[in-house]
Amino acid sequence: MKELPAWLKTHLLDVYRHSSYAEFLRMEILDLSEGETTVSMAVRREHTNLSRILHGGAVSSLLEMAMNLACFSLGRRAMVLGFNANFLGGAKEGETVRAVAKVLHSGRSTMIVEGSILNGQEKLLAKGRGTFLAMGPFTPEDR
Repeated sequence: MKELPAWLKTHLLDVYRHSSYAEFLRMEILDLSEGETTVSMAVRREHTNLSRILHGGAVSSLLEMAMNLACFSLGRRAMVLGFNANFLGGAKEGETVRAVAKVLHSGRSTMIVEGSILNGQEKLLAKGRGTFLAMGPFTPEDR
């Protein structure tokens, strides 16, 4: 994996450090490389559904956050146009899950990103793919 320019890495980490949504879900960036990222989240009671397993909405949020960040790591602004997820397993309160995302294609106007949710034992819990609108580069004003 290629290391990000220092200014971009600092900017993205700072933005996510101050994201109220990421803070609410207590997401943590574990790895940030060019076109790839890993984000984790400890499953809390408020993340679970009535069966006491990680809610699909929380899984989707973690997956989309990691996929969006993978786009940003290419130095480009992006927003999700659509994504799908397949849920393959569950996680319980107290477990930590992580989303691993990678940009598969970075075109002039769109980016295609793939992501996976894994538990601590490397079991695949969800898999997704998304299309993101590329909205131009980050500028010095973003720093």
